[in-house]
Amino acid sequence: MMIHILPYGTSWVYLYNQLDKYGKADAENEVMRKAIKEAAPKIKESLYKETRERYTIKRGQFRKSDIKQRGYKTLEVSGAPLGVWEGYQSKKNTKKKGAKTMVLKGGAMKELVETAGGRQYKGFLTTVKNAGSDYTGIFQRMPGKYMDESKRPQPTKRVKRKKKRKPREAIQKIYSLAKSKAVEVAYREKGYAEAEEILLFHMQKSIDEVIGGIK
Repeated sequence: MMIHILPYGTSWVYLYNQLDKYGKADAENEVMRKAIKEAAPKIKESLYKETRERYTIKRGQFRKSDIKQRGYKTLEVSGAPLGVWEGYQSKKNTKKKGAKTMVLKGGAMKELVETAGGRQYKGFLTTVKNAGSDYTGIFQRMPGKYMDESKRPQPTKRVKRKKKRKPREAIQKIYSLAKSKAVEVAYREKGYAEAEEILLFHMQKSIDEVIGGIK
């Protein structure tokens, strides 16, 4: 996800008018570029803080360094969706309730459950093997999708034939927002306005330096 630090059109008008009063209109682009360059690190910090305040995303899954600055006016955040257990505030399942998660701060824990075919499929915490290593997360059975029983090892000795067991439904890991999506929403809801305020502050600072003859 890319965030481009761009001022409002009215900011450009204000900038031009202020510089034009002192015969410095030709410095318009230079002043704006300087303002954006100085504002970018502070906007990055503000956006990180806003995202952390909005979501329960765990610190180990989202660091300030995950928001990378590209050039002087672009911020970039990337990453795949996060598992709810690793990425967000969660609770493991109990005998009666499925696993729960809370993605937005200030909300309520939501039980991870799906109903299909008259059955409830609850989320559950378990450890599975993945590429030879153990992996813990919250999973859920997939309605109507079954594990490949043909790959189950067959006994080498003759054993008493047992009643054929119904194949078990496959499991899938439960994911929530990727950190890039979390940052995008935080920026759209509040971060954009804060970014503009930070930029305006640095724009005015740059204007004062130009018209005051400070280099």
